[in-house]
Amino acid sequence: MKFPALILALAFAIPVFAQNNAANAGVDLRKRGFVDNFFQKKADSLNLENVSGSPYIADGFRLGRIVLKNRKAFDSIAVRFNAYNNEINFIQDGQKFAIDDAYEVSYHDVPGDSSTLMVFRSGYPAIDKQAANTYYQLVAGGNDIHLLKLIRKTLQEFKVDGTGMPVRKELVTHIAWYIYSVKDGMHPVTSSRKSIDKALPSFSITIDKLAGKHDLNLKKDDDMIRLVELLDAR
Repeated sequence: MKFPALILALAFAIPVFAQNNAANAGVDLRKRGFVDNFFQKKADSLNLENVSGSPYIADGFRLGRIVLKNRKAFDSIAVRFNAYNNEINFIQDGQKFAIDDAYEVSYHDVPGDSSTLMVFRSGYPAIDKQAANTYYQLVAGGNDIHLLKLIRKTLQEFKVDGTGMPVRKELVTHIAWYIYSVKDGMHPVTSSRKSIDKALPSFSITIDKLAGKHDLNLKKDDDMIRLVELLDAR
C-alpha cells in the first residue's frame, strides 16, 4: 500500500502511548484550535469486567494525523480506533473523546516504520448496515479505486453445552471487504475473481491483463490488494 503524502506527513518517529501516560498527550489541542473545529463527545465506554479481548485494534494510543471533513489537518494527535463502536478516539485534558467529524485518520502502528501505516476514512456511500460516517481502513488505492476493510468487534457470550449458562464473554473481531470506485460505486467483495469483476465491471478487461502480467491469484487477499494498487496507479 502506497500513500506518499501521508508517509511524508508522518515521516518523523512517532512514539506509542501506553494507557497510563496517554493522558498527557493532546493537552494543548485547544490552543492549537483542534477542538474548536468540530463537536466532540465523550468516548463510549464498555464494561470490560469478565470480558476477554479489547474493543481497540491497537494496544495503546498512537500519535497520528487527523484530517477533518473541512480538510483541515492536525498532526501529532494521540488517536486510537475503537472497532466496537466504530469510533476514532483521541485524548484531551486527560480524557478520552470521540470525533464525529473526521474524514481521515492515519498513524504508524510501529513508530517510524512506513510499512505499518494505518489509514481510516469515512464518507463512503451507505451500504449494508454502514452509513456515510462509518470508518473503514483504506488498505489499497485511494484515488479512483479504494480497497476498504471494515473491522468490527462484537461482544459474544460462549455457553456450556446443555446448561445455557454463560461461561465467558469475548470481544470477537469480524472483517468485511469493500471496493469503492468512482465509476462503479461501492460494493462488497471477497478474494475471488467473480466477486472482484462484479464490484469493478468497468475494469474487467484491465483486470484480465494485470492478473496475467503479474501472475496474480485473486483468491488471495494479498493479490487482491496488489491488483487494486495496480489499477489505482494506472
